[in-house]
Amino acid sequence: MDTEKEIRRIISKFIIKRPVLGAICLRMKYEAKPIPKKKIRIAEGIEVETYNPFAITPATNTISYDPQQIEEMQLKSSDIEFALAHEAMHILTATLLRLGNRDIDLWNIASDLEVNYLLKDMGISLPPGVLYVEEFHNEYYYAEKIYEILLNMAQGRAKGNKVTEEERSLVGYLPDEYQGKQLDQHNYPEGEQELIQAKCNTQNALSTASQIERNLEALRGAGTLPASVRRLIDNLLTPKITWKDYVMDVTTQIVRNNYSFRRCNPYYRMQNIYVPTLNSPETRIIVIVDTSGSIGDDEMRTFISELVPLIQMYNVTFISCDADVYVDDIVEDVGGVDDILKHIKGGGGTLFAPAFKWIEDNVMDNCVVILMTDGYNGDDKIEVPFTVEKTVVLTTGKEPDGFTPDVVITIDE
Repeated sequence: MDTEKEIRRIISKFIIKRPVLGAICLRMKYEAKPIPKKKIRIAEGIEVETYNPFAITPATNTISYDPQQIEEMQLKSSDIEFALAHEAMHILTATLLRLGNRDIDLWNIASDLEVNYLLKDMGISLPPGVLYVEEFHNEYYYAEKIYEILLNMAQGRAKGNKVTEEERSLVGYLPDEYQGKQLDQHNYPEGEQELIQAKCNTQNALSTASQIERNLEALRGAGTLPASVRRLIDNLLTPKITWKDYVMDVTTQIVRNNYSFRRCNPYYRMQNIYVPTLNSPETRIIVIVDTSGSIGDDEMRTFISELVPLIQMYNVTFISCDADVYVDDIVEDVGGVDDILKHIKGGGGTLFAPAFKWIEDNVMDNCVVILMTDGYNGDDKIEVPFTVEKTVVLTTGKEPDGFTPDVVITIDE
């Protein structure tokens, strides 16, 4: 089986029959690479090696797959379909962001049990041998409750055992029906930056799912998601992080890491040696606002209302952009939306490449670019300058063509 071709076929099938899963899978990146098999210590000196053909990394929105393990396991198309749906649900349910201080191996099992019964609710067949407990399904326990049950079970079975928890993991004390049944590796975010990116990716998935369901209800009178999944989406949809939080974190990193020749190190300069200093007194934000003819007045006001808070915090360069570029520095004393609207120029076609070319020619220090658009542009390819640390797209429609932003956030008009 050509796994890459099969993944493309399954995504196409999802888009037609399961549009929420299809939309999430379409946004994921896919890579074929060797994935280490998982070793579980079940007793002193005894380890069990289990297959691990798939891996999910929420910080990069990546699904990895190991063609060799897939071949060794003789996985069928239906198994790969389940695996893709399973990984998409990990993103949608944010299970890899809900770990907290729990035992990671027990949480892996608890989160898979939650995801798998939700998939069963969606009418997806579970392959034989995967993690599923009917009791948890009937009670609609979230992974947090399932974890508590598994923890109590493992600790109860561990009491009086001569093998310490350091020598045998808590998972090793679970009954056999929980052992070695995970088909995927969970790559949890490491560090604050990855955590922020993973949260943004999950928010994108939640917003996409909610929007698709609303559209289907408007067209058909009913959505496609079962009540259990919709209830979970409603619980998670309240944003835990906003795009402004993301920008703030990125700009903080720029301040810490931006070596600039604009102010050379005075100690070395006295010796006629010019080295940059770790100094960035003011972080620069470049805001590109789509002012093409497809952007209406209400949409423009939505963009500008999102922009106002940034002006109080950063040095903002404002670029109105249709097919041409109109540049303005916005000062702190701008009064509000109406004042900023005076800077708006445009009304023609939509090309973003000229705006990024202006940044390449005029911005020497690292910066963050925020692009506000409806996503309908005519660029085939956009070269992002190396000075652009991160790109954040706020869209009222789709992701723009021509480049891959770091973060895409859908905003409602």
